[in-house]
Amino acid sequence: MVEKSGSDWRKKLFLLNRSFHRDIGYFCVGLILIYAISGIAVNHVDSWNPSYVITRSEHTLKHLPKDAESDEFEKALTKSLGIKTDFRSRVRDSADEVLFFYEGTRVSWNETKQQAYVETTEKRIGLFFANYLHLNKAKRVWTYVADVFAVLLIYLSLSGLFMVKGANGFGRRGWMFVTAGIILPLSFYYFYV
Repeated sequence: MVEKSGSDWRKKLFLLNRSFHRDIGYFCVGLILIYAISGIAVNHVDSWNPSYVITRSEHTLKHLPKDAESDEFEKALTKSLGIKTDFRSRVRDSADEVLFFYEGTRVSWNETKQQAYVETTEKRIGLFFANYLHLNKAKRVWTYVADVFAVLLIYLSLSGLFMVKGANGFGRRGWMFVTAGIILPLSFYYFYV
């Protein structure tokens, strides 16, 4: 019986690591894209709403019924503004204003000015879905999916250290890039936080 040398085991381990890294990397492509695109989107939340498109408009309507809290008024307001979504509720907000809530639309009616301020909210195609998952608004099962994904990312980052041998391997020059990548967030925290 021939005993295998240490270099054979290291070679097998190296090839096994490459195979796992490759296949897990393929598996994670979709999730990485969702989290990366959503990450860019929510990173600029001070400049825009990454999940919704919000449209505002103002309308002067002189021919509506007097009682803004009646069903008749609500139907006339809905028809005049061309709102197609379902009516949900209304509430008096102040002596002059009544709020009307529809699916995806909010109307503030000013009785004194006879003006309607309409705010319509629509989901951003694609981004709403990505942000919904990235921010874990789904909760429940998705929490565990996100945890597994985080563990796989940890594996990919560590196994990636051993993917290349020789002059471009971790021992020769890879460690410099890894060190730079660690120094970057630590420096930011030290100098800016």
